[in-house]
Amino acid sequence: VVVLGHGINVLGDDLFGLAHHTRKAGVRFVLPEGPHQGEEVAGLLRQPRQWWKGGIERWETGVVDAADKFAACAKAALADAPSGAKLAVGGFSQGAAVALRAATSGGVSVAALLQLSAQAPKAELPEGCLAGVRVFVAAGDEDEVAPVAMGEALLSACEKAGASCEPLHKYSGDHEVTL
Repeated sequence: VVVLGHGINVLGDDLFGLAHHTRKAGVRFVLPEGPHQGEEVAGLLRQPRQWWKGGIERWETGVVDAADKFAACAKAALADAPSGAKLAVGGFSQGAAVALRAATSGGVSVAALLQLSAQAPKAELPEGCLAGVRVFVAAGDEDEVAPVAMGEALLSACEKAGASCEPLHKYSGDHEVTL
């Protein structure tokens, strides 16, 4: 089971292309929508979503409540899966922060963590909280929101927390999903 959190001010199915591109027989992708309405965007038939209101200035407080909701969704998806199924969580930008918090706070036990254009945590992650977890981090070479150096810091933090990390995946692009 793979649960992916979208970025800020987009529709919940924003990562459908990634899920579709990486699909594999027997793997279920879950793309939950953040609980808060985003800003209206011209041309969209539905209201965009976000994981917490207030953007980056509410990062530290917003991510806590959002991670609890995300973890509950991940647990429900895993409970609905065949016995012995493993869980991977991840996301893009704000959704990546929510997935990281859910995976490191004891909210849900994960086998893998995917972080796309993600911010590094400001505080150290709890020791051993990612023991045995495979981690993949991607950062765009023109991303000013979550630059390559941020991706490197995130990888370092995950490694210190016990994760088995893939080398940083650098891609040509800005704050976007291009995989």
